[in-house]
Order: sequence, then C-alpha cells, then structure tokens
Amino acid sequence: MSTRQISRRDFLKLMAGATGGAVLASCAPATPVPTEAPAATEAMPAGFSGTLEYWDWAHPALRDHAKELIAQYASMHPEVTINQTTLEWADYQTKAMAAAAAKSGPDFSQVHQIWKFDMLRGGSLEPFPDDFTDWSKKFSTPFNRDPETGKIYNFTIDNVTPILFINPELLEKDGLSKADIPTKWDDFMPFAQQLTKKDAAGTFTQVGCGFNDPYVRSLIFFSLIYQLGGWAYGEDRASALWNSAEGVQALQFLQDWYHKWQVEDPTGLAGADAFGNGQAPLFLTYGYYAGALDSRYPTIANKWDAVSIPTFTGAGLPSWGLLQPDDGFIVSSWVDQEKKDAAFAFIQETSTGVEGERGWMEAMSSPSDHKDLATDPYVTSKPNLQAQAASLPYCINIAENPSESDKFLQEMFDEIILNKGDIKAAADKAVEQMNEAFKATADKKRYIAERAYEPPAS
Repeated sequence: MSTRQISRRDFLKLMAGATGGAVLASCAPATPVPTEAPAATEAMPAGFSGTLEYWDWAHPALRDHAKELIAQYASMHPEVTINQTTLEWADYQTKAMAAAAAKSGPDFSQVHQIWKFDMLRGGSLEPFPDDFTDWSKKFSTPFNRDPETGKIYNFTIDNVTPILFINPELLEKDGLSKADIPTKWDDFMPFAQQLTKKDAAGTFTQVGCGFNDPYVRSLIFFSLIYQLGGWAYGEDRASALWNSAEGVQALQFLQDWYHKWQVEDPTGLAGADAFGNGQAPLFLTYGYYAGALDSRYPTIANKWDAVSIPTFTGAGLPSWGLLQPDDGFIVSSWVDQEKKDAAFAFIQETSTGVEGERGWMEAMSSPSDHKDLATDPYVTSKPNLQAQAASLPYCINIAENPSESDKFLQEMFDEIILNKGDIKAAADKAVEQMNEAFKATADKKRYIAERAYEPPAS
C-alpha cells in the first residue's frame, strides 16, 4: 500500500467543497500590554455611508455565515453596503497577498494562519482598537499580541486542537469502549498495539491507531514537546530546540510508534483513509478532520466519537499540546480611516461577545475562541468539540511556525521513521539547518509566540 500524503493547504482545498462540519508573543511584550477593556455593550457607530469590500474563501460554513451576518447588518444599517467576494482556496492566498502588496484589495477580509504573518510583516494589517472587545475572554489574546507593541491585528473566530477520533463499532468487536481508552501515553501504546491486526504474511489488516499524515506529524511532534514541558524554539525566536531533551524524547516516541509498538505501517494508508474506511479503530489527528470524515468517508460518517489525546502525565499539565487558530477577521491598513472604522463596527456588532462568537462556533462546528463558550451546551452535544474544549485551555498557540521548518522537519521524520536512523543525529542536523535559515533571514521579524502560554491553575 502507498501513503497518500496530504498537506494542510491541499486538505483545505478539498474541504472547501464539503457540505458540513469544520475543516477546517513569544516572551511578554517589550512594551506594556494595554489594559483589558470590558466587553462592548453597543455597536461602534459606523460613521460611514457607502460600500465596503469583504473577502473570504469558499468554505461553505465560513461563507454562508458571513452572508447571513451581512444581511442582518444591512437591515439595521441600510447606509452601509458590504460586497462579499468568495474565492477558491487554491487562489485565495495568492490573490490576498498580491492585493495587499498593491494596496488595492478588500477593506476587510478573512485571513488564515498560514499567511497572516507575511501580511503583518508587510504592514498590511490595521491593529484592532484596544477597547474593541474584552480581549481577556479570548484564548488567542496572549499569542496574537505583537511581541513588541502588544497590538492585536486579527480577530480569531475558531481554533483546532489535537484529537483522537474513535470508531465505536471496531472497539466493540474487541470488547472495548470509549471509557477504556487510556489517558497516558505509556498505557495507550499497549492498548493501540492490542488493536493492531496482521495476516500471516505480516500485512496490516487493521491499524491500531491511524496517524500517517506528514503535516499532522509535525503538529503532534510539537504537541509532544509541549506535553513534556519543552519548547520548539528559543526565547530569541531565532533558534530551534528540536534536539533538546524534550525534542529527542518526542522523536523517540514517534520512532517507537512504528518500530517498537508497530501500530501502523509508515508506508501504508494515510491515517484518515485507514480510519475512514473502517481499517483503524482510532485516529490521531486534529479537530479539523471532523468535516472530512462525514463528507468523504461513508463508512464512518456520523458514526465516530472522539476524546482528547493522551498525554505523558495523563492530565493537561504542563500542556496538552499545540493549538491552531484557523480563521479570523482582518482590516486592511491602507484604506481610508472611515472605512476602517466601518469594518471594525461590522465585526464588533456581528461577531464579538458570547452571542457573536457562539454564532461562528455553531456555523463552523469548531471550538470557539471565547472562554465562556467552552462549556456551552452546543459544545457538550458534539464529541469533537467537547474533546477539544477540554484540552484548549492547556494548549499552546505557536502563532508563527516558520515556513522554512517544513522541509527540515520532514527530512528529520523520514530519517528516524523510514530509515530508523539515529534520533539525536537527525535532530541535530535539522536544528543546524533551521538555525542557518534563521541567520539567513535575520532581518525578518518573527511572530513565534509559544512562550506566551500560561497554564491554568491546577
């Protein structure tokens, strides 16, 4: 069997046509962080009569909820017209970046984590007002603040965290249930091993736990480092720490997954395909796969369950892993001030506070960025949201993971997994390559924010 590899960008491109579900400052700021403001109780006056241009991408839930909000806003503010332009994912980043460079794009838009930081470095984003909302209520706030100014340049509407999807029917065949799944990795690996099945020739007939996915492998690697109390990057935001004691232990875990516990073939089915086609009872990935499972895999659609991923301690401390914000609003820096104010007014009136953010959570079927919605009845009714909401306060938002890292990480994983190579040597080589890339781009401001994490009180 061959592994069907899918990048995050390619995955989102596939999911743009799905009909339901979700796809999908490092140290303390050098300058004082603005005092948190109370939540606004009234909309900011638009102070504007005319047309605003708004862009988003063709994820149906994102597009359709924005369309509803625009219609509602127009009924209350007939003097403001908002033109919604929806672009296909394959074109969106290219067109958004080109428009920003030419200062001729939308007045406000949706931005994705993948390219937000290049827009920030280019000076294309307008900072949100300090009193725009109660920023202390948003999980993303410490990580979204500019490490030098403390300003926030985007309004996050949803997040994804690591998750363990479950096929209850396959577990039941082995006399097991969701309640039997261990919460500690030391217990989980023998559990997954007992679910692994092979034929007489040694070919996998059932994968103990699906995981194969190059992109997710990087996210889980960072998650394991955080679970162990380490960091992926130095305090200087210009050095990699993948060869630290925590990094080496995380890499040992990944190598053991395939070569000690042998719960999956590294050259076999992609984790989503194994799980989606009923060949794996468990699937280690990220929450954005919920929509894909329902839209692409009839075998498992609407039959799966989910829990938070195991940790080394069996609990959330020191961390549960890596959190990824997905989409969010931005306002263009080059437009007239009255248009900026009108764009902020629309976002504030339609999308802030518990009610505004609940609307996005229900539309996107993805964990809200608002802390007060972590135990909302809608969350507790959806196993994937409940599993993510439980871990979200303990997860670390890295903010920018340098794009240069992708190549070095994948080469490192290939060496330790496919070649069963020396872990420390592979990690040292990857760190050397990454640090050289940092040096070659020393003038590039980095927005690595992992060290802004403050774990919840135990």
